[in-house]
Amino acid sequence: MRKSAFSLALTLAVIAGLSTNHFRIAEAKDQISAATFSTIIDTIDIYGGPGTLEGTFQTADGLPDEQGWTTSDGTAPDQDFWNISQYNAANLDPGVTDNNAWWCGQDFPACLDDTVGGYGNSWNTSLAWLGIVTDNSLPAVITVTGILNNDSEPGYDHTRLNFATAGNQFHDTMVLDGMVVGLDFSESFTYNPGDYLGNLGEVMVRLTFQSDGGWSDEDCDWPTRGAAQIDNLQVTISQIGYPDLVSPVETCEPGDPVQWKYIPTKGYGNFAKLWTDLQDVDPLVDNFSPQWAFIDDGIIEPGTGGTKCTLGTGCYGPDSLVVDIWGGLQNNIIPGLKNHVTSPAIEIPIASSLPGLPGLVVDELILSADAYFHCDPACGAFMALGFDILSTADPTGQDNWVLTPPSLFYLSDIPEYKRITRVFSMGSLVPGARFVKIRITADDIRTSWCWTALFSTPAPYFDNVRLQAGLANPASPVPELPEGIQLSLRPNPFNPAVEISWFLPRDAELEILVYDISGRFVRLLVKETATAGPGSIMWRGDNEQGQSVPAGVYFCKIRSAGEILVQKMTLLK
Repeated sequence: MRKSAFSLALTLAVIAGLSTNHFRIAEAKDQISAATFSTIIDTIDIYGGPGTLEGTFQTADGLPDEQGWTTSDGTAPDQDFWNISQYNAANLDPGVTDNNAWWCGQDFPACLDDTVGGYGNSWNTSLAWLGIVTDNSLPAVITVTGILNNDSEPGYDHTRLNFATAGNQFHDTMVLDGMVVGLDFSESFTYNPGDYLGNLGEVMVRLTFQSDGGWSDEDCDWPTRGAAQIDNLQVTISQIGYPDLVSPVETCEPGDPVQWKYIPTKGYGNFAKLWTDLQDVDPLVDNFSPQWAFIDDGIIEPGTGGTKCTLGTGCYGPDSLVVDIWGGLQNNIIPGLKNHVTSPAIEIPIASSLPGLPGLVVDELILSADAYFHCDPACGAFMALGFDILSTADPTGQDNWVLTPPSLFYLSDIPEYKRITRVFSMGSLVPGARFVKIRITADDIRTSWCWTALFSTPAPYFDNVRLQAGLANPASPVPELPEGIQLSLRPNPFNPAVEISWFLPRDAELEILVYDISGRFVRLLVKETATAGPGSIMWRGDNEQGQSVPAGVYFCKIRSAGEILVQKMTLLK
């Protein structure tokens, strides 16, 4: 998750929460309509719009119709990120030429000053060892030894050694982040008879890697040789009165036994569903036709039991049901629902398919939809909706889909329907794009940082999706309006100072503030009416009183002309 659109009334806790995922923030009401973009001569509908049922998600009889849109859980891993590899493993067993080890990572392209390989955003992946004790009526001490390297973003992305007990409970015995090289570890823990996972005395040990929604090798904002490489794993089960049970050493070399196995991880859950006759508390607008919503009824995603409202202002959902805030199917292992609803492939018109419009080409795509929001007043925000485009140059429209950055998310701090509009230049799509897909994402931006609020509602909903092609004459281009404020931090991590640089598309009030990892205010760096163009200021790691602040993670927030950007920065000492 990175970059999002929000009201200016968000609390500091939410601003801190957004910044972990580097959302781009702007008010939905400040979005520029297609008509104001000076390059556009005309627009045509390529999906939805007046006179068609496309994007209304209903049949001519008013019945729910998914119209080929598909849903998915953005927190469910779609592949195994653990593999046996020589990647960064030479130091783990120097006596072995071309040493192999377990690697949690992928061959991401090299970032600046980085090597090929690393880890991605929103990973939650586990490698597990299963065993059985000799006597399930006695306690057992489990000892795990091995050697590892770790390289992950400090404070956010972690490698964990943990063990499972009855009731699907996991207990961490070792938690690592940052840079760790050649760590010989030995971790011991005890199973009591009631802790075993089955009647035979089963035990489970896991190596788990979890990353947050931003700053990794995937987006090049935190390049690593990570996440982790682990070798020479061995497990010993000790019980009084019995010989130790000792596993073979997991060398990961060809021909040696492989005992640790990838364990698929559940996602938070896919709650996307078309609902009819949804209620709202917008005083001006009602929509009882089919709308997409993410309400936990305990049926579409079995296993949750459904989620009922706990405070009165959110209790207008069907049978008082609301969006799940309790961790879904993961019991808060990864907090935050993230569901995608994606359209079928939509062909982009080319010049030869625009009869009667000679000389015009598609210059922009304009995506719009009706959306209903009702956010958590205790934390300032809850469920946001992201409006994105995926594109492909594949002439069949089947493969190689690429998300157009940045991801923008929208919400409102009052219960209301809004018409959301987002404009995509053709230059932001993949070169030679032939097809696009619309992707609308419901994303929980609250639970990552605010654990105290119990308030939930049935919102958000969305409906009436429309995609237009904005046409222009390439022979006489007119410069487009700037897309928004820009922010960069260099160097990052930093010591002793970081240069905060910005670009403003127009004269406007400008504020630049620093907060700590808990969302507490640290320093106001800029508050002025600034002129359009670039600017910069140095922050030397001090607070309002001029005192040096401790090493750690901080957030730089820039606010101007109804738009907010937040980026994370790390002070090293």
